[in-house]
Amino acid sequence: MVPARDTPTPIEATVALLDGDPVLPSIDATFRALLASSGDCIKLLDLDGRLIYMNDSGRRIMEVDDFDALRGRPWHDFWRGTGNQLARDAVEAARGGETAEYFGAADTAKGNPRYWHVKVRPVVSRDGTVTHILSVSRDISISKRAAETIDRMEVAAASAAKAEAEKLRRLFEDAPSFMCVLKGPEHIFEMTNTAYREVFGSHDVVGKPARVALGEMGERGCFEHLDTVYLTGAPHVGSGVQINLDDSAEVPARKIFVSFVSKPIFADDGTIEGILIEGRDVSTQKRNEIMLRARETDLRESEAKFRAIADTMPQMVWSTLPDGFHDYYNARWYEFTGVPVGSTDGENWKGLFHPEDQPRAWAKWRHSLLTGETYEIEYRLRHHTGVYRWTLGRALPIRDEDGRITRWFGTCTDIDDAKRDAEYTALLSHELSHRIKNIFAIVHGLIGLSARNFPEAKAFAEDLRLRIAALGRAHDFARPCGELSRPVSGKTTLHAVLREILKPYPALDEGRLTITGEDTGMDDRAATPIALVFHELATNASKYGALSVPGGRVTIACKCRDGECVIGWIEDGGPEVPGEPEKTGFGTRLSSVSMESHLGGRIVRKWHARGLEVEMVFPEASLRRI
Repeated sequence: MVPARDTPTPIEATVALLDGDPVLPSIDATFRALLASSGDCIKLLDLDGRLIYMNDSGRRIMEVDDFDALRGRPWHDFWRGTGNQLARDAVEAARGGETAEYFGAADTAKGNPRYWHVKVRPVVSRDGTVTHILSVSRDISISKRAAETIDRMEVAAASAAKAEAEKLRRLFEDAPSFMCVLKGPEHIFEMTNTAYREVFGSHDVVGKPARVALGEMGERGCFEHLDTVYLTGAPHVGSGVQINLDDSAEVPARKIFVSFVSKPIFADDGTIEGILIEGRDVSTQKRNEIMLRARETDLRESEAKFRAIADTMPQMVWSTLPDGFHDYYNARWYEFTGVPVGSTDGENWKGLFHPEDQPRAWAKWRHSLLTGETYEIEYRLRHHTGVYRWTLGRALPIRDEDGRITRWFGTCTDIDDAKRDAEYTALLSHELSHRIKNIFAIVHGLIGLSARNFPEAKAFAEDLRLRIAALGRAHDFARPCGELSRPVSGKTTLHAVLREILKPYPALDEGRLTITGEDTGMDDRAATPIALVFHELATNASKYGALSVPGGRVTIACKCRDGECVIGWIEDGGPEVPGEPEKTGFGTRLSSVSMESHLGGRIVRKWHARGLEVEMVFPEASLRRI
């Protein structure tokens, strides 16, 4: 309750005028002017909280066109949400003589939301009785919305700052390089990331000074560089620094190498408050560098050894890249050619070849480069005296594990003297062969003359003469085959030799003596034993066997398979053979010895009634030199 006063207040005077006139027809002009001049919404309520009066400013704010429609309505009905209860509480407080104040939301008469700051106080009569309630409401909607906007901005800013901080934390934690933050002059570990813990071990270092956390790892000037960075603000870069890790459950004792940079962390006032260390484990690269240096050393030593060996060889040694680019020659090459060192690198070597040999040598070399086949060729190479000398060139490819050619190594061997010696030897052989043929002719003539003087030896002499003639024909294959001494029969094959040996026998031209089957190459090595064997068989067949009668036939069948040759002599249609003879003649024994000793084979004879069958078996390699 409010005590009575001797002098009435304007409100009290107004209340006095209200008695009996709820429409306020007699409110004095001064109070009306006071209410009209206020920028607030001023309302007069009865003790039940019903609306009695609203000033003009209030009507404008509340967008009231017809106040009579609002008169008498409970005041708390205008408030939304918690404002409804606050209005009830304020009316109750004023009715009890207390002043109340609150904030609440209420719509205008046209439904527009407003936010109000409300003060409610009692109106008392002279006797101190509360007769009415006065409400003064200030529209603070703009400031409320501004405050809410500021709050939202602060919340958004705080959320963004939190998100940014979380993003930075994740970037720090997941960075591929190891990172740690040290605070203060004691370099206390504040945080480390995953990469740091993987490199140095996950033992807890956060909260510990570097000198305590690192221990022996911090030797070799580690703490000194941290102090320097903290005091001067100058970054420090470490490259390939060796660190000896302590033995722990996570990381066993081992030696690692790291590269890093230590950068100062500045506070807002420009002072240094910590250090950020960022780096990576370069142990693999460091070890690879060490291995590479060791390999380079080994390579230099190997190259020096190779050059020493190559320079002591009598041959010229060279090497090329896979594409054939020449990049190395030994000392013998330069001694032989007399050209300046390095002048024949690349493809400049071709100019040293005899002009007639260059196309052939170049074609052969390109073929080897394309196919990987061994390069081997004879050509004339210009000597430092200006004379061209015959040279044997050979090269082999060097391949890696995948079969790719990585380099070619080759040699050039001076064969000029050997080649001239071979030509001279061939000339001598040709002359010797010619003289041997003359001796055969002389012996052949001597036998003929002797047979005239001794008619009783005519058969023996004829047989000997035929054998001498067969040896003469075999000699055409056995003699050396150089440019001056080639076989008169042309290409040397088994069939060619057989035809040459059997040429004197008419049955060959008549078709009764045939050579069938596979043919194979042969040289002078096998000519003599083949000639002896088949001359003996043909002679006996002409005297006693299939070739002694007009209807008889002889088939020679040749077969060479899997490194073995089989030659069959099959007689048919001749006189009936009574069986194997009790004695063998000299010719038969000679042919067997020739087959076994010279060809490394064997002869098997089968005496059928229809005719003789002979099988000769020997290695194919015995027909020619390997």
